[in-house]
Amino acid sequence: MKKTKLLLFLLIILGLVWGGKTVIGQLGAGGKAQVVSLTKGLVGHWSLDEEQETHGVDLVDGWDFTTWPGVGNGEYVDADTFQTTAGGAGGIQKAVGIVIGKRYRVRVAGTIVSGVSSYRLFGQGGTPTIITPQSGTFDVTVDFTGASGSALYQYLTGAIAVCDITAFEVFELQTGDATPYQNKGTLYQDDTIYTTDQKGVANGAMEFNGDDDKIDTGSDIIGTGADSISAWIYLNSYGDFNLGNIIDNGIFKFIVDGTDAGPTNAIRLDSSGGFSTSANSIDGSILTGQWYHIVGTRDASGIANIYVDGVLSGSADQVSGTPAGGGNVIIGNNTGQTRGFDGSISDVRIYDRALSTAEITELYNLY
Repeated sequence: MKKTKLLLFLLIILGLVWGGKTVIGQLGAGGKAQVVSLTKGLVGHWSLDEEQETHGVDLVDGWDFTTWPGVGNGEYVDADTFQTTAGGAGGIQKAVGIVIGKRYRVRVAGTIVSGVSSYRLFGQGGTPTIITPQSGTFDVTVDFTGASGSALYQYLTGAIAVCDITAFEVFELQTGDATPYQNKGTLYQDDTIYTTDQKGVANGAMEFNGDDDKIDTGSDIIGTGADSISAWIYLNSYGDFNLGNIIDNGIFKFIVDGTDAGPTNAIRLDSSGGFSTSANSIDGSILTGQWYHIVGTRDASGIANIYVDGVLSGSADQVSGTPAGGGNVIIGNNTGQTRGFDGSISDVRIYDRALSTAEITELYNLY
């Protein structure tokens, strides 16, 4: 009994508790140990760096080309091989679930075993070009954005050619969630994904293009209760319509505002949608061309505070509207991709409670 009490006491002193779950060795960015409270109530944590990148299921797992219809002069030979006839170029095509706008990684390896030809991989209908011409024995990995249809089209450029495929993998790219809740974010990104973070670490932050880039976390982690949102941001501009979204679930909005209609060059937090009522940082608190640490806290009644670089910005205890439930939490845009954030975002955190000023200062000082 004494040993049990001693162990419990040590766990409490060391603070290795995460919302009722034991957590050992939790680190912040750069490997710095976090204070206990920074894991309490943490329901989503996306560092948005390359190390946290993960992926979904393999869309062509256990491929069988006998189920891939021929296109042009192409046809399957067996489960791993396809060919073209004397008529000329062609290939095989199949719908595998490619979604327009999502980011994917494909790896294809194989050999042109006969004929004068090269191998190519396209999206449905020949758009986009995913893998450029490969001859002989090849093994290539490429990232691409779904641009048309849901299919992949394997193509041989010459007549009477045979291609044997030895490896074929297609994954939807995601960014991992460091909390036990595993709210992985699906990437909707164009060509450039990663960039340097606030400390100049290569591939330590994610770049957003101010247009259609976004991350869909797959659920409404924010809800209607108390919450805190924390992130590091760098602006190239103020985004779509000068209202680039940092976090959005369709109702709750945490954005940069570069308009003249409300606060100018500031952060806004709206709990009820529409910006009829919102909490704001002071004018000029967020400028382009530099990194900021921003935090928005909100209680269950919608009373909110905004912090910039660890310091309260704007009036304390502002009204942000009545909290209402929303859809999936989106990072860097809204669901419809009409409020794109233009710049870089790093270390996004969502808590199911309002952080204290001391905790916000500690978050800022982690970096």
